[in-house]
Amino acid sequence: MKKILASLAAAIAVSATSVSAADISVTQQDPLFGSANLRKTVSISYQGTSSNVYAGLFHLTGDLTGNGVSNFVAFCVDLAETLGNPQTMNVWNDPFDATVRGNIDKLFTNVLGGQTMQAGITDQITAAGMQLALWEIVYDSNDLNLASGTFHRDGGNSEMAWARAGQYLADLALGTPSTQTVSYLYSDGNQDLVTSEPTPSPVPLPASGLLVLAGFGGFAALKRRKAK
Repeated sequence: MKKILASLAAAIAVSATSVSAADISVTQQDPLFGSANLRKTVSISYQGTSSNVYAGLFHLTGDLTGNGVSNFVAFCVDLAETLGNPQTMNVWNDPFDATVRGNIDKLFTNVLGGQTMQAGITDQITAAGMQLALWEIVYDSNDLNLASGTFHRDGGNSEMAWARAGQYLADLALGTPSTQTVSYLYSDGNQDLVTSEPTPSPVPLPASGLLVLAGFGGFAALKRRKAK
């Protein structure tokens, strides 16, 4: 909820001077959801507001490793902001509490099974189901129920994607050891992302910044994609 937490901006500005991180310029590939169109339209409710949005796997371009610009894929985590083109990002460590991070690690491990995202996510239902499960983990970490909570289902479209998301959330209880490395990309004023693509070593986030990241929140990014 970056806009809701705007009162923290002054504290962030002060603390940011103690952080050194390489800027990463991220741009959108065309098409944004890949040539396989890895997304589904879903009806969601977030904080009492309903909307039809795209749930899927973003295809992007940027220099994540410092070894040159290349293509990569990522999921949305911040529903409050738009996806800029381009947008400046940094790699951040541990933006959520241990429960949320642990569930995200398990989600990626269970779905990908050690594969890369581009090798393991090749159809619309997998992509949309994983995105929906990710939103549920981030926004309703204590009650992983797609039918209720801060983020939940609102409508009857894309039944297979919702069913797959429910399966992924149920699988979190299996106790599978987390083997997938997950990285978070933070953009001040734009969409924040999560990926298992290789990234530079993350920079510890100042305490005030952690408060902001803990309040990720809206679905303007995907609404803009749908408008196009």
